[in-house]
Amino acid sequence: NGDRWTRRAAAAHPNPSVSIDLQDVTAAGPGNVWAVGLGAAPCGEGVCFTGVIERWNGSSWSFRSVGEQLYGVHALAGDAIYAVGIGRGPAVIHFDGTGWTSVPVPTPKPIGRLFAVDAAANGRLWGVGWQVENGAMRTLAERAPSPDSGAVVGRTGIGNATVSWFGPESGSVEADQFGRFQVGGLDAGAYDFVATFPGCEPATKGVTVVAGTT
Repeated sequence: NGDRWTRRAAAAHPNPSVSIDLQDVTAAGPGNVWAVGLGAAPCGEGVCFTGVIERWNGSSWSFRSVGEQLYGVHALAGDAIYAVGIGRGPAVIHFDGTGWTSVPVPTPKPIGRLFAVDAAANGRLWGVGWQVENGAMRTLAERAPSPDSGAVVGRTGIGNATVSWFGPESGSVEADQFGRFQVGGLDAGAYDFVATFPGCEPATKGVTVVAGTT
């Protein structure tokens, strides 16, 4: 409070067997503070992890669980909060004032994670962590919005479809069980996106990727 420290209890996990390990904290205002971290629970012969988000409203903490394990969080404003960690790879999630959603990583890597996020005076975000490349661990730094690449977020008509893209660069990704997919780090330009699934006619969509946008 400017004079001394007092202890405040974080919101407990609904499952008492889950322990919470908070990693980072940020404030969008005096009554709008966010902390992120990990929830750990016994899982067979090992430990399973989930992501944890705690929010302080000026008088108490509230709890939320997410799929991504979270290590860093930064508030640009009350409706622009970003947290980073690991999901299927390096992960970024965004709070828009009403809920949290996944954000395409500018240059996605299959193995790695982000540990911290901060913003420059112009609002440009930087995330840092590590990645595995050619069998070696290397520094990973992400900048958003990207000055030379963009992202595409979409939904196919069927879950687990394969989504491929062809244009300035080519690649593919598998949609989730709801048909949702996202691709980051695409060089700006015109692309054809094709969704395929066994037994179904392929679906094609033309997309123009603009640098710095999704």
